Amino acid sequence: MKVHSFRLARRIVSGRRALAGLTGATAALSLLILSLTPHPGPDPRVGGQSVLSHGHQRRIQQEAAGVEDYGEPRRGGYNGSRGADDPLLSEVKVKTVKEEVEAEVEAVVEEEEEAEVVKAKVVDIPKEARAEGAEEEAEDDDRQILSKARETAITALQHGFKLTEGQKRLLERMSPTERQEVESKVSKIRALQEKVYLQQLRSKGQVRPRRGGGEEVVSTPQQPIRFPAALKKVHPRDWPLQYTIFLNLTHYPWPKSPPCANYSITFARPGALPPLALASFPSSGNTWVRYLVEGATGLFTGSLYDDTSLTKKGMYGEAIVYDSGMTILQKTHGYTTGDAMKLSHEERLPLNHLEQFGRKGVVVIRNPFKALISHRHLDTGGHTGYAPKAHFLGKGWAEFVHLKARLWRDFYVDWLTLSDDLHLTFYERVREDPVGEMRRILAHLDLPRDEGRLACVATHGDGLFKRRPSKNLPLTFDPFTRDLKEVVYGAVDDVEAALRERRRGRRTGQGGGGDGGEGLPLALYEFYDAQEAEEFRSRSRSRSKARSKGGEDDGVS
Repeated sequence: MKVHSFRLARRIVSGRRALAGLTGATAALSLLILSLTPHPGPDPRVGGQSVLSHGHQRRIQQEAAGVEDYGEPRRGGYNGSRGADDPLLSEVKVKTVKEEVEAEVEAVVEEEEEAEVVKAKVVDIPKEARAEGAEEEAEDDDRQILSKARETAITALQHGFKLTEGQKRLLERMSPTERQEVESKVSKIRALQEKVYLQQLRSKGQVRPRRGGGEEVVSTPQQPIRFPAALKKVHPRDWPLQYTIFLNLTHYPWPKSPPCANYSITFARPGALPPLALASFPSSGNTWVRYLVEGATGLFTGSLYDDTSLTKKGMYGEAIVYDSGMTILQKTHGYTTGDAMKLSHEERLPLNHLEQFGRKGVVVIRNPFKALISHRHLDTGGHTGYAPKAHFLGKGWAEFVHLKARLWRDFYVDWLTLSDDLHLTFYERVREDPVGEMRRILAHLDLPRDEGRLACVATHGDGLFKRRPSKNLPLTFDPFTRDLKEVVYGAVDDVEAALRERRRGRRTGQGGGGDGGEGLPLALYEFYDAQEAEEFRSRSRSRSKARSKGGEDDGVS
């Protein structure tokens, strides 16, 4: 009897929790049935339109076709089909959904009635049994909360997200067996989610048969796809079978422009391309240059990072490993971001990613004054937003300039003095002539030129990466005090000296090869004053002489 009472008590606890929401659920579902029931249209004499529009027929395929024929950039415009309008099919669909909802409502009503019966019997159950049932129910809730927390922590870890301190402690307390079980469960859930997602893409015409066999996934800026986050940590040769369809991802960057609509961007075959850096200080136009390179080559660019905001805009190379061999260039900021900033130069030098790229690639250099301002905007407003003006004043801004100007100098001096095969791209020159700079990059990469693509690059130069209007407007004042300008001028002089040394080494056949024939385009640098810079150099030389003389005097004494 006690056991029976205990079980009944558990049902009462659960029934009471659900009872409050069930009546509301019944009403909501009833309204949904009403909305799905066809009604006569408005009186034609009023000139109204029928309130019942016919939806597109959704098709669901149980098994995906095999995947093959992935590779080269190609033409063949995007014409995604969403299915044909068919009044009969639309009516069948409405009736089917209505029947499903009616069945669900009936089940809810039955559950409500059962809960009422249980509630009526509560007076017959001893208080002790009720307390025991509530206690066990609370324990079940705690176990469910813990299970969900573990799943969330494992998911964050697998996707490369930064873990909270609580998540770190939670993972540390898990036994190997518990962790393996949770990882297995999370992987199964994610696999099911991806399968459903592909079915949704098929229904929208974004998964379609590919010439020669297999299927491809189609994307546009207006209809981007959700690239599997788990693939950022897995080399393509180890991708699970269900994900190999994403090797055949085709992105059309300009679908609304008739002359450019047929140009697409794809992945190269896994392992077909060597790692090549697209190296720059942050906020120096790296993302923009990637957009131009992708448009000019028809190949995705990659990255050492995992910026989901870029993946959502169609830069799908961001979401795979940098050394997949599927992308033409790979973004790096070296040691200029993250914890490496705080290390000494000797300690952080291996983190400049020179060795990962065989000391080869394309380096983008921007006016450091503008790069520092844009970097400050990036920290607050993202790739296309603005920071408040207060962020460019006071002690915080001064500390930012001192640290970042030194990193700007060290980053470029390392690449200029230690790289073997390098192409230099100056942001200001790209602004003046983006197509001309793309031609030079294509020549450096030994890739063919497609003048049609280059014309589209010229027409759609900004892409989706132009800063949008914001309440935090662009700066209308010079945020660099004389002291801060002196810091930046010194960094510019050191990079210019490294460029001169590279040119000298190329002439004599010594040192790093590649581009180095042009100095910094200082005439195009906003905030840069050549006369003021020379005054600072003279002052610096005077201080150096004074220190040197003081040292000699100390030695004599």
